[in-house]
Amino acid sequence: MVAKTFSSKLLTALGVGVLSMGTLVVSNGRADAFTFGATWDANCVGNPSPDSCSLQKLLDSQGITVDTTNPTPVELFGPGASTGKVLFSVAQNAPKNKFGVYDPTTLALTQLIAGTPNSPNLLPGIYTFAYESASQFGFYLGADDQIFYSQSALNSGQKQQFLAYKLSSSTATKQDYAIAFEDLEINKASDSDFNDFVALVSIQTTAVPEPAVVGSLGLMAGMLTLTRRRRRSIEG
Repeated sequence: MVAKTFSSKLLTALGVGVLSMGTLVVSNGRADAFTFGATWDANCVGNPSPDSCSLQKLLDSQGITVDTTNPTPVELFGPGASTGKVLFSVAQNAPKNKFGVYDPTTLALTQLIAGTPNSPNLLPGIYTFAYESASQFGFYLGADDQIFYSQSALNSGQKQQFLAYKLSSSTATKQDYAIAFEDLEINKASDSDFNDFVALVSIQTTAVPEPAVVGSLGLMAGMLTLTRRRRRSIEG
């Protein structure tokens, strides 16, 4: 991609969805079919076809079976321990694109990857990352002087710069995703192909007790304490 410079702009998140099972924040219902732009890149993964650099072709080349026009409507992840690896960074900005996670409450950033080569082929396996959090977190990509967040509401114009696809290998306690970023602002100077940063992420989720469960546990603990005190009083 052609690198451009943008001014930094941070918007306050405006409602990003509902809490689901204490592990994911998702929007209501299934996402509409996503439309990609015509990529500016060519000749990816040894394939000379015009669409070889599309996100669909890149994931297909790794045996990752998803329909890229139907992303999973998720913007926040965890809590839990996550591991991952970068697959592709087909972008001129790739060497200076910083990838990491952020706290959706404070927007504090934790960098995990400090840039990768710009390559039309699968990246070597050294670009791996790990992160553990007791609370939910989002992903970000720092492109030039602008940061793009997995929460669209935080991006300039509330534009969607991030896509996620839940994989069939996910279980009740492990969430596997293919994630992708567009590193130039959508509808401004971007081809909207979302192949600029593509990674696999696996998250061992930590269950968050429902409020009713927490209340019940507190009540039980209180009753046990009271019972012990009564016994001690009688014995004394």
